[in-house]
Amino acid sequence: MSIESVISVTFDSDINPSTIHSGTFIVHAPQSGVQAGTYSYNSGSYIASFDPDVGFVPCEVVNVTLTTGIENIEGDNLPVPYEWTFTYEWTFTVEVAGSGAFIPPFMDP
Repeated sequence: MSIESVISVTFDSDINPSTIHSGTFIVHAPQSGVQAGTYSYNSGSYIASFDPDVGFVPCEVVNVTLTTGIENIEGDNLPVPYEWTFTYEWTFTVEVAGSGAFIPPFMDP
């Protein structure tokens, strides 16, 4: 998993893609701030996605808000804002090659 992660939401009906943007699909984190990025919508699966330009800070709590400005293709708005949070977890693997020994720093008696 890269430090940048796509955030997706699945709707129960087809959404007007022009209503999925930074003013209606808001991603904010305390350390990273309001995130800029790329929004996309797949009408076949009803999935809206946000791909941030900058990664989140490991262990950061991320807040996502969908506003009532999102509307379906019939023109009906989301009846209430929808909000959720998640903690961004980042894992990595360190591979060490070769051998060596730990030598403590010199200490004056």
